[in-house]
Amino acid sequence: MASRLRRIMTWRTWHEDLLRLSVVVLVVVAFLEAFVGRAISRAAPLIPRSEATTALFEALGRIGVFLFNLGTILVLLVLLLLLWSMRIGVRHLPLASEQLSLVASVFIALALGSFVIRDPAMLVVQSILFLAASVGLLMSTAMSSRSPWPRAFAALIATVYGASRYFVLASALGQIGGAQAAPVGGLELLRIAEAAASLAPIPLLATVYFATPERSTLRTPTWISTAAAALFVLAFVANPAIMAAIAESSLGFTLFLPFPVYALGLSLAIAAFFLLRRNPSTRGKAYGIVLVMIAGIDLRLTYQALLALAGLILWAIEEERPRPTTATLARTVPVPSPVRAVDSEPAARGGS
Repeated sequence: MASRLRRIMTWRTWHEDLLRLSVVVLVVVAFLEAFVGRAISRAAPLIPRSEATTALFEALGRIGVFLFNLGTILVLLVLLLLLWSMRIGVRHLPLASEQLSLVASVFIALALGSFVIRDPAMLVVQSILFLAASVGLLMSTAMSSRSPWPRAFAALIATVYGASRYFVLASALGQIGGAQAAPVGGLELLRIAEAAASLAPIPLLATVYFATPERSTLRTPTWISTAAAALFVLAFVANPAIMAAIAESSLGFTLFLPFPVYALGLSLAIAAFFLLRRNPSTRGKAYGIVLVMIAGIDLRLTYQALLALAGLILWAIEEERPRPTTATLARTVPVPSPVRAVDSEPAARGGS
């Protein structure tokens, strides 16, 4: 019985392949859900209606629901595999790996319960656990580095989640106490969160760039990120109302800052993603940053909080070391010394 349980709990190659594939598919599904399920549904009332557009938006609404359900299943699968690999020692966090994995596990259990039980008290506990897990993951990465850039990035993202969770916590406590008014200072803190999220790509790119051995490879990511930012600017100039609705519903941005700030942040974040993705050992961190971005800053849905948690774990996990290949193992096999063969030759002649 013990040996059978040990075989079941062993991390195998197909587990690793499943995790890597699930992360990539989750990034694609989450991206489509954010801009088809969340954004298009919010921007639909701003577009002139006709029979064709009505049918189109109804079809997109069904696709958005499907993507949401699929994304929820995928993010739970990714979190389960990540926490399992951390539990058995396949992956590690720089600091407090066991404690943070325990907090994340409890949060996931309560998040699953929130799909069935709608209670403000559970929302309060969830928010506290999410804050503990997210800030712990960020600080684990920041404190393990001597560079100030990871610490600046961690501080900005912690500010984002602290401000947004305050709004949720205060709203839930207000519901418990019977208050109907908006939380005191809640809207101002959400603006602070948006400003911090807009500035976070600056230390993010600096963190990635100064950790990259070949710094001359920044040219291609710069071109791609500049093109993406230019498309974003053109879309905003073409129809600011629709772009504002899409930004708020998909990512939680109200676009109250000068528009170049958002364009710069988008460009730097995309450049950091491509720099991270080039190195196989940091590819998981690249996907983690994308998940954090797609989750948004307000985290209105439990699904968004799960996305953010998965992204932070991928970002915080220590870089994978290259595994020994067959050629590497072959070099370690002892080879018979040719000296012995030379020494034995005279003896063989003397015995003949």
